[in-house]
Amino acid sequence: MNVVDMPSIASSDSLFAPGRRAACLGAVALISMLAFEAIAVATAMPAVAGALDGLPLYALAFGATLATSVLGMTAAGQLCDKRGPYLAALVGLAAFLLGLLLAGFAPNMTALVLGRALQGLGSGVLGVALYVGAGRVVPEALHPQMFAMFAAAWVVPGLVGPALASFLVQALGWRSVFLAVAAAVPVAAALMLPALKHAGRGSGETLQWGAMRWALLASIGALLLHGASQQAGVGAGLLFAVGLVGVGFAARRLLPAGTLSARRGLPTVILLRGFIAAAFATSEAFLPLLLTQHFQWSLTQAGIALSAGAVTWSVGSAIQARVQAEAARRRLLPTGFAVAATGLAVVMSPVALAAAARAAPGV
Repeated sequence: MNVVDMPSIASSDSLFAPGRRAACLGAVALISMLAFEAIAVATAMPAVAGALDGLPLYALAFGATLATSVLGMTAAGQLCDKRGPYLAALVGLAAFLLGLLLAGFAPNMTALVLGRALQGLGSGVLGVALYVGAGRVVPEALHPQMFAMFAAAWVVPGLVGPALASFLVQALGWRSVFLAVAAAVPVAAALMLPALKHAGRGSGETLQWGAMRWALLASIGALLLHGASQQAGVGAGLLFAVGLVGVGFAARRLLPAGTLSARRGLPTVILLRGFIAAAFATSEAFLPLLLTQHFQWSLTQAGIALSAGAVTWSVGSAIQARVQAEAARRRLLPTGFAVAATGLAVVMSPVALAAAARAAPGV
């Protein structure tokens, strides 16, 4: 952002006013690409695991992405502060594209997990660079509308992503899902990168990577937890215990004081947001597998569940953007948690009933 842009930004209440139109359009394009990748890959992953005989590594195919995104977000914070969001976005796009290509040409599930890890690293960097860059261009008063716009960018990928992913798997094979997203990366980059050039260059100070060791510990711990989830016996318990300790130590360094003890205020909000993100990510990863393997749904049918989550998330974000009164906004938080808990209960009910039927077939 430069001095010339300031009057238009201060005087207009539109996200697409001159001086920030390019940034907002580029942000929508980038988020739409990331959204399609997340939804399409989640839809196709049961087919991928079946083709590569990789069901034992299924959890890691998602866990690696989430774990390395912690590294990406931590690194992006340093890059954005010291070098600006433009350089951070370049790094993120390169890692994301390389991960897509590695996954798309993976000869086995291990290579695919490595590709997914690179995707997570890139998406973590991109997420921070996007929010920092757009946040610098868009005035604070418009941030609720900006976040609603970011959520709305999930609507079209949420609606067409599962169907398109299913079509690609059936017509061209599962590799085409990853390669199709890779082909879209240069387009999203061309739309977003020019706007980020005007979002500031950073302080220019020396990069400080002290927090990276804790982010690395958190990532390793998360990978161990995901690995333990698909193991059995004493080894699984050991992996789980080591992973949990690693994540716990790292969280105390990376999160604000009082987060793990649910201290009143921002620490509790951060902790609860973590719970919601974990529930959402777990459902997104395993719901298609559950529906295709245990309930014999097709990939397209299983993808409808992901579409429903993406679309209603966008609806919820649009609602919060229109609530201005402070008291009403405070009520949104418990209301949102109640709705999320209800949704999880609905999702788990057929699973619980099926498990009960297997345990007591005569009842």
